[in-house]
Amino acid sequence: MNISLYFSVLGILALCGGSQLAFSRHRIQAIKLTVCVVWCSWVLCVASWILAPFSGVTSAFGFSMDPLSSLMGVLILFISGIVHLFSLRYMKGDRYFEPFFLKLIFLTGSILGFVTADHIFLCGAFWVLNQILLSGLIIHKSDWLQAKEGGWLFLKWALIGSLSLSIGLSILSLDAGSFSIQKICMSVGQMEVGHKFAAFLFILLGSLIQSGLWPFHRWLISSLNSPTPVSAFMHAGLVNGGGLLLARFAPLVLSDSIFLMLLVGFGTISLILGTIWKLIQSNIKKMLACSTMAQMGFMFLQCGLGLFPAAVAHICLHGLFKGFLFLNAGSAIESKTHLEKPLKMGSCLYSLLSSGVGAFAFSWASGISINGLDTQIVLVFFAAIPAFHISLSASHFSTPLNLFSAPMGSLLFGIFYGTSIQFFESILQPMGFWNPQPVGIIHLAAIGIVFLFAIVVNYLPARCHNTPLWKRAYVKMLNASQSDRKTITAIRSEYQF
Repeated sequence: MNISLYFSVLGILALCGGSQLAFSRHRIQAIKLTVCVVWCSWVLCVASWILAPFSGVTSAFGFSMDPLSSLMGVLILFISGIVHLFSLRYMKGDRYFEPFFLKLIFLTGSILGFVTADHIFLCGAFWVLNQILLSGLIIHKSDWLQAKEGGWLFLKWALIGSLSLSIGLSILSLDAGSFSIQKICMSVGQMEVGHKFAAFLFILLGSLIQSGLWPFHRWLISSLNSPTPVSAFMHAGLVNGGGLLLARFAPLVLSDSIFLMLLVGFGTISLILGTIWKLIQSNIKKMLACSTMAQMGFMFLQCGLGLFPAAVAHICLHGLFKGFLFLNAGSAIESKTHLEKPLKMGSCLYSLLSSGVGAFAFSWASGISINGLDTQIVLVFFAAIPAFHISLSASHFSTPLNLFSAPMGSLLFGIFYGTSIQFFESILQPMGFWNPQPVGIIHLAAIGIVFLFAIVVNYLPARCHNTPLWKRAYVKMLNASQSDRKTITAIRSEYQF
């Protein structure tokens, strides 16, 4: 994708945003024009990418275009287009209809600016602008006290993360003697160890806060008073900013094994806690928020394995899937739920064997060898977990097709996931993002903890649920996963819209 084309897209989006302010009598028409422009921009970017395959890095005016920024630009425009279309109907009749779309289009342009920023000042400025615009969308109905508290809670943590990121970027810039992120990444090998360690910690803090990982998850769970399109855009795009930031500074992350181990540790903790909290929620939006925390943990874990293309693939796939889940949340509430029958041990064992089919299919489709002793084998293990759950879901239906549907579902999942990893690796290959690391004790511990958790969740006898220890643990987990008390609407009369 040519960088001049990208600037044209940004300029047109800014012009459409300004038209909403200028044409006060025809704002509805201006909003509809904006939606059309977002989709036309996406089509233009995709066509440019297909007709003129990307090669090398182009830079201009403090921005740069490389495979990662091109990929993220296409993803952001696609998700933004869907959210804009959904919002036309969802927000119809809202008294803040026009300001909502104005913030949304400016947020889209700001995110596009961030993913292409090469100058550290531009990177930090767009990062802060994203937080301010998002906090305004979270608050939206400023008369609703709980929504306002949720927006301010997010903004408080976001500004702390922005300050941390600014300090980290400043340390790197001073050591490298350049404001260009590309040049900083190329000179990581010549930096002092102490400077690299301090810069990484500050960047890591900003990434953890942005993605809502433990122990900074509270704002993510407390931001659910925002309109559904805002939640969809936030969970499908903005929370992925932490992983995108780590991918952008991959040379720094890969320069020391301690950095990678920290990512594996934080990722594993967030993966486990987010999954546990998701299973005990009764509110569907809170369930999805906890799921986002778990998925962001897995993305950080993939970065810690040195497999950044897999993390970028997870950003894209999770963004599309989570956006769909939030926009479909209303239909999910209205749908009928069915109690699942208890599984027999034979079905569980058969599902476990079927997950092996998915793991082998993933290894074959992605080109990852399962014979090596590097972190690629850890990724294969984690690919077997969703394959196991797919097989387990098929086992709930007591039909003769179980013998076929369980391994077939696992096989199709493995092929799809492996192919997607291979696809993203081929796109990002010029950037040298695929760097498997030797398997260490931290990786084995992560595998063991996740495997033990899967066993406890699926095979814990029902009688254990009535023990005092289980009840105490359940209450603690439930309390830990609650929103900030100021963001909870405890009395219906407090919501007057």
